[in-house]
Amino acid sequence: MKGPTRLKKTCVLFFRVVTDTREWRHYKALNDVGTPVEEGMFNVETKSEKPEIFLRPKEAVNVPFVFLTFRADHSVLPQVRRNTMCC
Repeated sequence: MKGPTRLKKTCVLFFRVVTDTREWRHYKALNDVGTPVEEGMFNVETKSEKPEIFLRPKEAVNVPFVFLTFRADHSVLPQVRRNTMCC
């Protein structure tokens, strides 16, 4: 993700995790993404409505997601360094 402007912004992201490997392959091909697709990465036997991933120690995974919306908070003032002289 890259900032939308040259100024610092607070951004709110809403996204959906892609748990279907066919859908993930489609988005990878569409956007020319070279990361691997893991079959069965998500725990589908859970009662939770949220996706679950089992990680081994020090393991890293690529979690596929689709943005639902992106909103930048334009009310945040830019942080400016001021020259101050001490003593």
